[in-house]
Amino acid sequence: MIAYAEPALVLLAAYDETGLELETVALQQVAAALAWRMAERYHYDSFAALVAEAHQLPASREGFVIRFANGLRLKVKGAEYRRIHALISHCTPLALWEAWAAGDDLNAIRRELPEEFWTDFDTIIALLQQAATDLTARITQAVAAVASLDDKELGLRLSEQPEAIRLFLFPWRKSGGNLTGKNREAFFRAIRPTGNSLTGYTPSYALKRVAEDS
Repeated sequence: MIAYAEPALVLLAAYDETGLELETVALQQVAAALAWRMAERYHYDSFAALVAEAHQLPASREGFVIRFANGLRLKVKGAEYRRIHALISHCTPLALWEAWAAGDDLNAIRRELPEEFWTDFDTIIALLQQAATDLTARITQAVAAVASLDDKELGLRLSEQPEAIRLFLFPWRKSGGNLTGKNREAFFRAIRPTGNSLTGYTPSYALKRVAEDS
């Protein structure tokens, strides 16, 4: 069994015109011609030894690609890489919306992310917060406009209000804008991203690579 250490972009294999995989010497020649780096090769006597080594790899090293004698390959990723990858995989509009709505510590989540993903994180959070600010402004304006109405009068004229803010008028003015429980949940649902699409945000190249590797 042969395992190859896998940096970001390296040459793992190449094939000739008949579809046969090139041996090491020929593969080295291809790598030199392309000015690519070949993956380092390691020999292990057992899966247990390889997995133990993978568990010790730092986050900067993804893991190993195992090559069997028949050409079959199997990827074994390091524990730290998997942990970071899981965090990065949740750096999406919907996932961060869920974390914010749940009251999670967003600063703690950001600190766990590699620096190259901070721009994605900051952009998503800023857009979500802007959506909350915009909705708050609309509700506040509507509440002020009906301040002279009592509850009965407001109830009779509720249908005159935009559907997006109608639900919040009574609880908002009764709580002074401090929504809790189901009303708070409804507020966050109103700014929930559709899938992972968020107007104004385009995932970075680094984040797209992670998504493609998922």
